[in-house]
Amino acid sequence: MHPGGPFEPDIFEYLGRDDDDWLMFRHDFGTGFGDYYGATNGGMRDVINAWPMSEYEIPGKDVYTFIRLPISMCWAFRLMEDDDEDDEMLQTDVQTGAPVA
Repeated sequence: MHPGGPFEPDIFEYLGRDDDDWLMFRHDFGTGFGDYYGATNGGMRDVINAWPMSEYEIPGKDVYTFIRLPISMCWAFRLMEDDDEDDEMLQTDVQTGAPVA
């Protein structure tokens, strides 16, 4: 079962961009690269087709915790607002960071 419950989102921290202008993330919570979502190999890697692992690794970092992705593959990521009164996630444009209606 998913560590945060069956419907909890995975939490990734955005780390910035690399020299190829790809976005870098660290998995902080949830199943992440685990064998969930009906995946056969690596959870969210299967969902966004991030294979082979070597193509999406951040050199010197653990491939099961860190990942780098081109902007075109970041469609599943959403910015989460830290608000005590409202737990809804805010959808934003990954290139500009502007809220999407």
